[in-house]
Amino acid sequence: MNSEIEIFREKARKGFVCQYDGCPKSGECLIRMLADYVPADNHLVQCVNPAWVRAKGECGFFRPKSKVRMGRGLLGMFDDIPYAKAIVLRKELLATFTRKGFYAMRNGTRLISPEEQQVFADVFKSCGIAEAPRFDSYVDEYWWL
Repeated sequence: MNSEIEIFREKARKGFVCQYDGCPKSGECLIRMLADYVPADNHLVQCVNPAWVRAKGECGFFRPKSKVRMGRGLLGMFDDIPYAKAIVLRKELLATFTRKGFYAMRNGTRLISPEEQQVFADVFKSCGIAEAPRFDSYVDEYWWL
């Protein structure tokens, strides 16, 4: 199993990082922290443009550098929902997350971020379902892009 440092190095090598220390959230940001793990043998890095962050006033790539509660699996989600509402709900979720994304979440091969969990809650509410969505399980994990 990979150590956390190896995971950070691999994410920094293959993904993108942020090197903008002027960002008000730089001390709390996972993407900013990754810049410290770029291996010295990397000639190039993909990086968030600091000018874009300054112009926008906030960064859409911010992720907390602590682990967050991620949902996993949707197999039991429809068990307690009346069939007619479940059909409408499933249709809305497929339209929202695409077929590929929905089934990856349903089968647990793709974790469900806090933002996506909120989208699920909003779709439930728009379909007239009062109870909150229930995922098969929850894991504490880093919220990568």
